[in-house]
Amino acid sequence: MWDDAKQARLDALRDKEELGALEADEERELSSLYAEVDAEEADRLHPAMSRTDQEISALRQRNARLDALVQKRRQLSARMRSQITEWIEEQDSLYAEAGALVGAGRPG
Repeated sequence: MWDDAKQARLDALRDKEELGALEADEERELSSLYAEVDAEEADRLHPAMSRTDQEISALRQRNARLDALVQKRRQLSARMRSQITEWIEEQDSLYAEAGALVGAGRPG
């Protein structure tokens, strides 16, 4: 467990390292203290990181469902446009046929 004494030792070794005055055993000790700090930090962050991973997973699943809905919506819109185009063409054809019949029935 990290305590004030370890923090003071880490600070002292870092200061000595900045001066370029660390001996080999002190370098090993400094590395060991850094590793301990990293391990404790990882332990403290683990619950938050786990929650974040779960949130990311849930968001990805939601986005996948939304993407599927958007795709269905696009398909529906394309079918609707196609159907409307077909109806307009059919209506135009009926108007043309009616116009031809009306025009053909007029005395000339």
